[in-house]
Amino acid sequence: MEARPFSGWVDLVQKLQNNKNLNTDMLNYAQQVIATRNNVKHLMKKCTNLAQQMERAVAAGAGVKEQPRSLSSTLRLTNYQMVGLNWLVVLHSQGVNGILADEMGLGKTVQIIAFLAHLKEIGAATSTHLVIVPSSTLDNWKNEFSRWCPELRVFMYYGTTEERRQFRFDLAKGMLADFDVILTTYTIVGNSSEERKMFRVTRMHYVIFDEAHMLKNMNTLRYENLIRINAKHRILLTGTPLQNNLLELMSLLIFVMPKIFAEKTDDLKSLFQKNSKSKQDDTLPTFEKEQIEQAKRIMKPFVLRRLKSDVLQDLPKKTDNVINVPMAPSQKAQYEQLVASYKSINVNGESEYNGMSIMTDLRKLSNHPLLMRYHFGMDKLQEIAKLLAADPGYKDTVVQYIVDDLTWMSDFEIHRLSKEYNCLSRFRLPDDLILVSGKIPVSGQYAARNETNWPQGVDI
Repeated sequence: MEARPFSGWVDLVQKLQNNKNLNTDMLNYAQQVIATRNNVKHLMKKCTNLAQQMERAVAAGAGVKEQPRSLSSTLRLTNYQMVGLNWLVVLHSQGVNGILADEMGLGKTVQIIAFLAHLKEIGAATSTHLVIVPSSTLDNWKNEFSRWCPELRVFMYYGTTEERRQFRFDLAKGMLADFDVILTTYTIVGNSSEERKMFRVTRMHYVIFDEAHMLKNMNTLRYENLIRINAKHRILLTGTPLQNNLLELMSLLIFVMPKIFAEKTDDLKSLFQKNSKSKQDDTLPTFEKEQIEQAKRIMKPFVLRRLKSDVLQDLPKKTDNVINVPMAPSQKAQYEQLVASYKSINVNGESEYNGMSIMTDLRKLSNHPLLMRYHFGMDKLQEIAKLLAADPGYKDTVVQYIVDDLTWMSDFEIHRLSKEYNCLSRFRLPDDLILVSGKIPVSGQYAARNETNWPQGVDI
């Protein structure tokens, strides 16, 4: 303290004002950081008390002993799935949310279905539940609901723009009461302002987020839209473990405990968004290291993660078998041309591409050429944009804006768009292009091994 180059606050302010290389803004920023850190510490203390409350409830043996009667009589939950069901029941009894982070393949979907069935049996479901899943798993969720618990009335909020508009009218008229679960996708939830408003206004009991890894960054627009969904409780499902990243941990904590963090979200954003990228532990600030450890301790009661090796003792050891297959002729030509383009040097002697984009593009092309954009050139994109701009069901009417969006899409994404809008039917890709990849087996063999059997590839 005696070594400080100022005697007190007033002296410090005067010296900063008299120094042309410094100013008093740094004092304001320092005060803001200190106040924000104190707020975070206060929030962490609240969370600690809640975590201890959860631990006491678990120790007291809260939960259920048998699987819900409404589940199919021919199907039985495993022991570890019953543990998961009990954990969800304890969360519900304490009025808190949680993250089910079991490794992929341990039946997170089944545990959630059993939990929703339990809530219906005991009459604890105060309103309809909302289940939000990636588009790729929508059919699987639908099938699992019908297979495990046909008594749960599931409504799929999915379809064309016009179909969804009619659904919203029906839901507004009271149709929501006829269903136990609304099943939809992340894309649909944030697709339009009308849908975002509907889910923001319509009160749900539980909202289940499948593949919730996209909720690990509070600075994204998707996070902002999803956290505004009007629900009493939230359950997050993810197969990936928690990382040593304070922004990720705090993002999940805020999502799991929104009431506690409701007024302090801006503080947390300003404090942690600069450290959003993963760092080595030895480069992290001391404050952040301490908060990472505390955040992980706090989250422990609210996160259930089991590995297959932990719960499936008779599971054989995993073996990796690498099969090398040649690329299709057109795929190989595209790949070689892409590699050549990365070797180009601009006039300043610097590479035009960064390492991450290079690896991403090479990986996409080695998997399948349709994951890149070769088939749809700028002329076709202009034609597609004009047709979409004139389509009353499309979200945009400005041709150039649509072209800008299309330039970031792959051939396959544009193909899927053409299947959604009838005005683009002539732009749908032929089925034989799906086979133009070394990783696609044909007639029990990898077709790339017999290149004469390959269908005509796209021109580059």
